[in-house]
Amino acid sequence: MTQIYIDHQLLAKIAGSSPEKAADSEDYLAFLGRIRRAVEALPENHSKVITAYYFETRVIDDIAEEIGLPEEDTRRILREGLLKLKHALADEVKTRWPDRFGDIRICPICNHPERVAIETLIKSKKRNESWGVVNRRLKSKFGVSFNPPSVIISHMKYHTKDSEVK
Repeated sequence: MTQIYIDHQLLAKIAGSSPEKAADSEDYLAFLGRIRRAVEALPENHSKVITAYYFETRVIDDIAEEIGLPEEDTRRILREGLLKLKHALADEVKTRWPDRFGDIRICPICNHPERVAIETLIKSKKRNESWGVVNRRLKSKFGVSFNPPSVIISHMKYHTKDSEVK
């Protein structure tokens, strides 16, 4: 199953505070507030980088210098934060623009009624096991498998609080 995520350029455009958008409706301002709250709810490093990059329109090398990390790590934090933000705002964006985003799929593991049990089984993966083995165990226990297995890795990395994936 292919996962389709919300385009980050759209979120960046929505989150922008250009003068012409500021004059828009109260609905837009309320939506901008929800985006800002979603950003603030992210882990601190993700929130700080996204705020600096999108709301303050600063460049990556300045942000990296400020937070004391290499530019490459700062870019990684930005990408991870955007994925978390996109997931957090998926329902909102799908509701606002059903014609453009009607086919967005939420993570199949997040939507599964046995989510907690599936995550427990995934976390039990041993370092020397392949994701194919984990997928087969999921198939035998829950009747589901995720192809490609990167769906499992992405879920564990971006949709759980425990983001360490072996």
